[in-house]
Amino acid sequence: MGYRSEVVLVIGKELMPAFMAVTANPDALSFCFSETDTLIEDYEEEGAILFYWSWIKWYPGYSGISDIEDFIRKVDAGEFDEMTPDAHEHYRFIRAGEEIDDNETQGCGFGDVYISREINW
Repeated sequence: MGYRSEVVLVIGKELMPAFMAVTANPDALSFCFSETDTLIEDYEEEGAILFYWSWIKWYPGYSGISDIEDFIRKVDAGEFDEMTPDAHEHYRFIRAGEEIDDNETQGCGFGDVYISREINW
């Protein structure tokens, strides 16, 4: 069965040209635009896209996933800052794993996307 995660990726219009270069890889294109559970265009602003995967095996070696993780590393390293100043402010990546303390948040944009864990009864 494997370890599963819930994942959200939001890309703002400022970073969309760089992100579309990532999706030139057919695996990444299919993963982002066909294999998501939810895809919301014009999320919060015109040209932004929200991708949501529920209960996914998010492993770096999997097709499409490694392309997205490479893109995030490049944004965080400032590789797109010349094209898009402060590029890290134009995306949000959140992964919540099965374990309560297995959470990952990257990017400074789209602050309304966050992890909220609560006890219900």
